[in-house]
Amino acid sequence: MNTTKIDGRLTAGAMGLGMVILTCVTTCSGQAKSTAAKEPSSYSPQVVIADATGTGVYVAEYLARQVVHVTLSDGKVSKLAALDAPPSGLALDAKAGRLYVTLDSPDGKVLALDAKSGRQQFTLDAGHSPVGPALTADGSLLAVCNRFNNNVSLFDVKSGKELGRVQVLREPVAAAFSPDGKRLAVANHLPVMTGTADYITAAVSLIDPASRSVV
Repeated sequence: MNTTKIDGRLTAGAMGLGMVILTCVTTCSGQAKSTAAKEPSSYSPQVVIADATGTGVYVAEYLARQVVHVTLSDGKVSKLAALDAPPSGLALDAKAGRLYVTLDSPDGKVLALDAKSGRQQFTLDAGHSPVGPALTADGSLLAVCNRFNNNVSLFDVKSGKELGRVQVLREPVAAAFSPDGKRLAVANHLPVMTGTADYITAAVSLIDPASRSVV
């Protein structure tokens, strides 16, 4: 992996660890010396999730089209994988050592990467602009929000087969399974009603993964 080290120490104050990491990856990694023919001019951290040990985080850098790993103890930034499209979401299967990365593109790709080496293991085909990947606790079922199709793909991870798509309301962007995997909560980005209504609200869709339907 191509690695660079941030000058100075990574510290967390009252603003919280997530804000500090986003700031450091944006500003500090831009100061690192170039180790390739061309380094990105912008990074734009999009998503941050913890690694399996809790000693570091994975960061999806949208404009740089890459995923990096940041070690919390010394602020070292390691490039995990270069991507063909901007990364929009991350989900980690700690037991399998696998990192799922959704790509913000109309052809809807989800990459499964080795969480340590960044090697691509396989690819899943989703919908338009997939985002917000979520895994069941046992890592057997993967949900992906197809933002501009207004639906959610459900994948059987072992076979790599898409089990089906569940229609939701409008532009799903985030999802989370219940601990037992029997329910999937999906956040819709935009409201269904018109912008001239007295009250405008987006909604959360609750899905039964077994029947692949909204409850």
